[in-house]
Amino acid sequence: MRNVCRSIVRTNRNTPVCLLGKDEASKANAIDLKEFVRTLNSQLNHLADIVHENPLGQKQAYSSNPEIADAVYIGMNGDEAPTFSLTVHQLAAIQENIGTYLKPEEVGLKPGNYGFQVRVADQN
Repeated sequence: MRNVCRSIVRTNRNTPVCLLGKDEASKANAIDLKEFVRTLNSQLNHLADIVHENPLGQKQAYSSNPEIADAVYIGMNGDEAPTFSLTVHQLAAIQENIGTYLKPEEVGLKPGNYGFQVRVADQN
């Protein structure tokens, strides 16, 4: 965090200063920004405390492109979870059912629970 702040200061050292107007909208924006920074600071401190308590027990999932695929870790921090990487080369295309539709009056199965095993080529 300190390194990030220092880099921001270095970057902004030669940036011109912008003076805010004194209208109500500018004041509200300045207050909102101040509150956002306080909230962000609080959340970062909370995360730092969590990592400090158990730095090796944290599980993390992320997506390099959340527009395509979202990654979420579901489980407890103490769970043994293997590390893996998933690469998406292409999103699924729209599928068209080209099979034969069953007419509702021609269904021969009585209502109930059934189990089926499907075999496609060599796979069940």
